[in-house]
Amino acid sequence: MNNRVSKILIFFTLMVISGCEYLFDFKPPEITVVSPADGANINGVVVLEVLVKDEHLKSVKVYWNENTLGTYIDSVIVDTFFLGPSSGTMVIKAWDIGGNWSEKKIELKIGIVQIVSPEDGVWVWNKNTGFAYVFVWRNVLNATKYEIQFDNEENFGSLEVDTVLSDTQFAWSVNIGRFYWRVRAGNNIGWGPWSEVRLVEIGPYEAGYYNSLGNAWDVFVLDNYAYVADWYSDLRVIDISNPSLPQEIGYYYTPGDAEGIFVLDNYAYVADNYSGLRVIDISNPSSPQEVGYYDTPGKAYDVFVLDNYAYVADGDSGLRVIDISNPSLPQEIGYYYTPGDAEGIFVLDNYAYVADNYSGLRVIDISNPSSPQEVGYYDTPGEAYDVFVLDNYAYVADNYSGLRVIDISNPSSPQEVGYYDTPGYSSGVYVSGSYAYIADWYAGLRVIDISNPSSPQEVGYYDTPGIASGVYVSGSYAYIADKDAGLRIIKISPQVER
Repeated sequence: MNNRVSKILIFFTLMVISGCEYLFDFKPPEITVVSPADGANINGVVVLEVLVKDEHLKSVKVYWNENTLGTYIDSVIVDTFFLGPSSGTMVIKAWDIGGNWSEKKIELKIGIVQIVSPEDGVWVWNKNTGFAYVFVWRNVLNATKYEIQFDNEENFGSLEVDTVLSDTQFAWSVNIGRFYWRVRAGNNIGWGPWSEVRLVEIGPYEAGYYNSLGNAWDVFVLDNYAYVADWYSDLRVIDISNPSLPQEIGYYYTPGDAEGIFVLDNYAYVADNYSGLRVIDISNPSSPQEVGYYDTPGKAYDVFVLDNYAYVADGDSGLRVIDISNPSLPQEIGYYYTPGDAEGIFVLDNYAYVADNYSGLRVIDISNPSSPQEVGYYDTPGEAYDVFVLDNYAYVADNYSGLRVIDISNPSSPQEVGYYDTPGYSSGVYVSGSYAYIADWYAGLRVIDISNPSSPQEVGYYDTPGIASGVYVSGSYAYIADKDAGLRIIKISPQVER
């Protein structure tokens, strides 16, 4: 072969090798996803930015859940997609002209619903809902439907509500109770992820109960125990450390019919109807023991203890003042015959406030306990059964005339400033914060907002199964003496902790 031919062959070989270099390139394209990040939440819109490194790039394809979104021939890709509210996988595939390829996958969480209201852990009074409460969330781009769920357990294992709607709010004709709720967005592609889980409590609602043997007339709560004046079954001691499962741990049979109760330190003072005042040692709650008594002349309906004195509402025998400095030997040191029938009593500073049945509210000066003297009164329109005093107001449970609010800033001239006519017969009252809690006979527990004393308004209620006679509030619960339905424990405010 001559030199010229050799040069031609060498030149031809070099040209072929140079032109077909890609046939021997076994390195696939290198894909870098600048945005979005893997696992990102993009609420229906994704701005895709991709860099592909390959000298012999042929094409790039982008897929969403196996559907092709676009085909490109550039090494730098910037594009925007509207994907709807479904989570899924975005795949970017790139090929070179030699048939080599590579891919990148990113998982995207699309369309998480943002809840607007109510706030997590909110408490809602059932009467303020108008029998429906509205749950609101923000619109998710490209969503055509939303699913909302409610359950009384956070794992959503036994749903109270599971409904699909097109709106971004849901008006629930609510039950009362404690509920967890969540929302997710969807369209024809599928469903997005669930929103955060929020808690709402709608009350009052019953948390637990204990059916005592007798008729629960009154209740007093101290620490983890509820002390129930249970009429012919007398004093019952109920462990309420778990409000959803109260348990009786002790009792004491008084000789009369236990109608009122006050607990201080290690003693329960029982207004025992015709058997007067009974003093029960409760230092061992599982084994209460009577240590002393005083047989008042009338029917002991109620009792209030302050310092070394027990003040007894003694029916037609009015107010009786009993010295209990020696619990084993109580002694009467003073009395005042009210004009009516002393049914309930509250003592604050130098005054005893007596709910005197058809004679209304009586204000008795007890600065000298041995010689109580009436200094003022207000004749309520109904029959005053119970009274609670806070600041400058006396709140009177006035039987068929509901709750009466009496200004007592001048004890010698009490004046009614407001009232609320409850649907039942108001027989017991307890005031805590801005609310008066009424034991309203067959109408159960009524919750009255008294933040404006001149215009009390009912905000919530719970219709107990029995006859609500007495009420005591402690923490997040109202304890109702519900006569033949025993002790009912009603949730009245939100959990401190979730």
